[in-house]
Amino acid sequence: MRRLLLGPLAVLVLILGLALAPLTSRAADLPYAGTWKITVMDQVNQQNGAVNEIDVWLVKLDKEGKKIELVSAAQGFDKTQFAEYKPDAKTLHVLLRTNTRLGQLNLNAYPVKGKADQMLGSLRVNLSNFLRVRLEKTDAKTIVRETASRTMAGSADFQAAVQTKDVGERIAALRDVLKDHEGKPITYSASQYLIGSLIEKKAPTEEFKAPAKTFVDQSARHGRECEVGAHLVLAQMMMNNDKTQELSLAHARKAVDLGEDKDPKGLTITSCMVLVQALEKNKKTDEIKPLVEKACKAADAAIALAKEPDAKLGTTQVIAQLLLGSTNPGIAELGLKHARQAVELVKDKEGPVKFNTTRVVAQLLLNSKVPTVADAGLEYARQLVKLLKDDDPVEQKLGTYRLLRAALTSRGKADEAKTLTAKIDKLEEGLDSAWAKEAIPFKPDKFAGRKGKSDRVVLVELFTGAQCPPCVSADIAFDAALKTYPTRDVVFLQYHLHIPGPDALTNADSEARAKFYGDDVEGTPTIFIDGKVSDPMGGYKEHSKDRYEKLRELIDKKLVDPSEATIKLKATRQGDKIDVTADVSGVKKPGAKVKLRLVLVEDVACYVGGNRQRLHHHVVRDFLGGVEGFRLEKASATQKASVDLGDLRKKLSTYLNAAAKRRPFLSPDRPMALKDLKVVAFIQDEDSKKVYQAAQVDVPR
Repeated sequence: MRRLLLGPLAVLVLILGLALAPLTSRAADLPYAGTWKITVMDQVNQQNGAVNEIDVWLVKLDKEGKKIELVSAAQGFDKTQFAEYKPDAKTLHVLLRTNTRLGQLNLNAYPVKGKADQMLGSLRVNLSNFLRVRLEKTDAKTIVRETASRTMAGSADFQAAVQTKDVGERIAALRDVLKDHEGKPITYSASQYLIGSLIEKKAPTEEFKAPAKTFVDQSARHGRECEVGAHLVLAQMMMNNDKTQELSLAHARKAVDLGEDKDPKGLTITSCMVLVQALEKNKKTDEIKPLVEKACKAADAAIALAKEPDAKLGTTQVIAQLLLGSTNPGIAELGLKHARQAVELVKDKEGPVKFNTTRVVAQLLLNSKVPTVADAGLEYARQLVKLLKDDDPVEQKLGTYRLLRAALTSRGKADEAKTLTAKIDKLEEGLDSAWAKEAIPFKPDKFAGRKGKSDRVVLVELFTGAQCPPCVSADIAFDAALKTYPTRDVVFLQYHLHIPGPDALTNADSEARAKFYGDDVEGTPTIFIDGKVSDPMGGYKEHSKDRYEKLRELIDKKLVDPSEATIKLKATRQGDKIDVTADVSGVKKPGAKVKLRLVLVEDVACYVGGNRQRLHHHVVRDFLGGVEGFRLEKASATQKASVDLGDLRKKLSTYLNAAAKRRPFLSPDRPMALKDLKVVAFIQDEDSKKVYQAAQVDVPR
């Protein structure tokens, strides 16, 4: 899956208060008749920094403002329904019901003055996040996949700037982008990245004002709603930086001031909550009470608007989530009240609705920073276990026990939590075993042996993601090849990336390795054989045998090549301390750009993401001595490195916690068993990317 596809759209959508104002203008006044192409802007490729625009829908509007018809859509969005189409002379309002996990999106678009064939607007997602969109009249009949994604003007300059490692140089480069492309769409992304870099540098307050104005101005072109979203983004970005507390408060105030009574209630509540946080940071708590009252009024109105039982339940849960995100005890207690109301709404129901509501409430409460609220979360986690039945699916039982164990641990009841471990481990082993039997839908071949006398050990590197459905075919091909080839012939490395969503098996070294390969890693899955990128391997389970056969063909071709070095590898262990020694000899072309890398690999890691691949093999956990590797300037060398697993767990946790602040994980799982470890060594030319030789050794248990 290419990482650039609708980046922010990969989050779970929660929509509140979608009722819109009635029509007030005559049909003859409406300027919207014709076919319009809807393009989502500002899709930043997190790997290489490219900024893309993506054509997602073609829609046809009638001249009377009564009908909207889907003409064509990008892959995955072909069943989008355009409901609640309510245009007036100034604004086009549409509710989109997508055929994806996104559910509903809210589109507001505005005619561009002097351009009858163009509109600018936004898509609202996740209550208060806005994606800028452009609508253009067109004669096209279909979204052409090959040309649907385009690089935005100025993207090359932006890419070069954001990839600059030195923060001072990056700031200067981003300022140049803003100057050279003043007023252009690229300045939206450039200004936001500049603000992030200024925060990283802890720059003086004055330096933030110019890029913040650019970010808001670019957002305001796409409507008031998008402008509100921009102020919320800036308030949250600046909130935890000591030098920008006052600016954060100013933007939070502006977001609330720009709000209108007709706005979705969820947006109103979010704006109030952000301002409350900013006031707390600035020690102005005397101003909080009226904001809480406003948020509560909006919450009650949202619940009242939800007529159907399911809508009322969903709205109550979302409001509870918003309020429970506050560190203010009074607001969090209000969130607890709404959470209890959600459970009360399903008390007479049986089955999934009651169970799932209790589970969601328990998780929300346990995430609260307010102790009394988190204690209530433990109460609901205990209730959830009591709701389990003997014939419930194993996955449901496992998730429930794990939730209770986490709840007990977080509330200081570690001894009680330990009593659940044996039960959890038994369920895990059963699921692992059952999954492994069905994971590969064909029988992998046995390797008959290489042709010729070469002793080259081929290196296979897979970049994948647990949240990436089209990665499944490559994952299965990789696992099948592992069963085919002995380690004396082929060694395998699996790097995880946050594509399209956060992946708990990702680490800083796997991201750095993807950057090493540059544009060859356009997304996931991507496979390299001895440093050379393969043909595309994406697809689903039904495509896995074909991908396996292609992978085998590529590997077999490399096995006949002569090796260009020899590696003797040794790993010893004392407790959590692992020591590695690599003796290298016979390097045919040594030099400053020839590097030896030592990689710690976990044989099997269990983590269930969006693509439902439960077990992941040969997962890269760490580059010993650093991802940059060790220079081989002579034909022979001995290199030693070590790693402490306790320190590694802390390092991985720190990375994942930081990643979660940028994009929340959909699951609390952080798999760090670090069992059945191996060390892989390989020699690679930095310029050509060619791998000279590889080796693998098991780490003692």
